[in-house]
Amino acid sequence: MPGFYMAKILINGTESFNAIRTVVVGLCLPSACSIADVETLLKLDISRRHVEQELVSVRSPTLNNFSLWDDFTFRILFIFSVIVVILLISGTGYDLVLRRRYKAKMRIKSYCKELTGDMTNGLGCTTYDLTRREPEENGKGNCTVIRVPTSVNNNNSDENLAVELTATEETKLSLWAELLLSFSVVTNFKAICDKNVGNDTIPSIHGLRAISMAWVILGHTMIVVFKYSDNMELRKVVEKEFLFQIVLNGAYSVDTFFFISGFLVSFIYFRTNAKGKLEKLTKGVSEFTAGTFHFFGLVGYRFVRLTAPYLYVLGVVEVVMRYLEQNSVFEPPTQDHVNCPKYWWRNILYINTLFPVEQM
Repeated sequence: MPGFYMAKILINGTESFNAIRTVVVGLCLPSACSIADVETLLKLDISRRHVEQELVSVRSPTLNNFSLWDDFTFRILFIFSVIVVILLISGTGYDLVLRRRYKAKMRIKSYCKELTGDMTNGLGCTTYDLTRREPEENGKGNCTVIRVPTSVNNNNSDENLAVELTATEETKLSLWAELLLSFSVVTNFKAICDKNVGNDTIPSIHGLRAISMAWVILGHTMIVVFKYSDNMELRKVVEKEFLFQIVLNGAYSVDTFFFISGFLVSFIYFRTNAKGKLEKLTKGVSEFTAGTFHFFGLVGYRFVRLTAPYLYVLGVVEVVMRYLEQNSVFEPPTQDHVNCPKYWWRNILYINTLFPVEQM
């Protein structure tokens, strides 16, 4: 059975080629050959050539024993994903049930308004409460049973021509019910697609964020494409185009997010403080202590809100990069499969940018 091997070799400069280049060579050899055997063959071949070369590494996607189920990070992500999917299904189902009950209640109220509208015609009408909650005979749940008094159910009488159902008070949802509804796909999808913004928000920030995000995606896409392009020399030609300056200056798109994040933290703080929502937490303390509580409270809120999805994405990146490093014929563009297990705690503390790029 044939095996496939990739050898990473550094070639030093010569008189006609004065630069150090990295060359990845693909080799088709019998699968009986180990990595050590391939390294021995390549070193022997390199020693016979006049060009100075250095063998960096040899790997084989066909000989690796990597399994996702043996990866600890993947198992954590899988369990977490299953829990989230269950919550999404449960929250969506519960949301649909509540919407169905609400629509039924609205139909009853609409019917009652039509009946009570006859009172404006000068008829002497008496209002009765005709609703009562009773269990169904089959025991499956509760239903609204309408009991009409005998005096009302009289076709020969002009009295009591209209009835009005007593509107039941809105049932206040518990904390656990509200938490479950926060996973509703229907509600979240409508909120995401809602184009209306509140009066206490800044709509231009959303457009600035969308443009900057598209800019970031464009820049990262071009970086990856250049690394695996068939004709890397084309980059020297394309870089001279005027529109390509958008890609070359893509680093400024990140500066936009620095501005947005700082601006929104300040804006949300002053808006929340103006509404008096923070007074309950700082009642009876000095002004300096209250301001300190306000600041750390908002920072803590953003930390809790952003850290969970941030860690999930880090785990996905680590697993995907480790899988590609073991099974792809290409070299990974970054060392995320090595750095994430070592330095993940820096990302949790949001201090990863204080360290060298090689450790990110």
